[in-house]
Amino acid sequence: LATLDRLTGGGRLTVGLTIGRRPADHTLTGTDYHHRWAVLADVVAVLKACWSGARVEVTGYSRSWQSEGPVGVLPATTGGPPVLLGGLAPTALDRAVSLADGYVGSATGGPAAALDALGRVHALLEKHGRERSTFQCVTNVFVVVARDRAKAVALAAERLARRHGGSLHFAPDEVVVGGGAAEVADHLHELPAAGYERITVVPVLAEQPQLDALGEVVAALRSRG
Repeated sequence: LATLDRLTGGGRLTVGLTIGRRPADHTLTGTDYHHRWAVLADVVAVLKACWSGARVEVTGYSRSWQSEGPVGVLPATTGGPPVLLGGLAPTALDRAVSLADGYVGSATGGPAAALDALGRVHALLEKHGRERSTFQCVTNVFVVVARDRAKAVALAAERLARRHGGSLHFAPDEVVVGGGAAEVADHLHELPAAGYERITVVPVLAEQPQLDALGEVVAALRSRG
């Protein structure tokens, strides 16, 4: 990550992390599912320590580590690129505010959940005595551009079910922003209006016509300023 930050000149890289919700992923990687937040806190501490340029000494849940001197190359960004944590559970939001430089909303939560999470993050920032201006809030959103919302949701349901092996832990009609380009732009505009600094549009369909249609959505958003 430090190397990538240097290659991009500094200030362009943002690191997004989350714990993962599927026990099978942790079984495959040999990590502790039930203490995954403690492990992630250690990871953030190690990253920050390595990027400081000083001797690294970390004592945490999953590791105790000391270095003889600085570790690896230094990032171009002083202190390293910002680290954002994701999740929707109260614990996830609190960890983002207490440990990280920002919060990233998940596409599988949907725009309504993203707006709710943002309100809770703002309340936690006040509780922890942190300024909103120094804490980044971004979110990811599933988008399908189609003749109407019903068609968009149907397309998304079929494609997402195929992608997730036929089993979804979310309802497509609750997480997908869909419809014509203007309708999609209207819904997406609610997110920055509420306080999200950046939106990552996640196209459910990867075909060229869909990407062209997303260009119309971007144009509509830019016209709003």
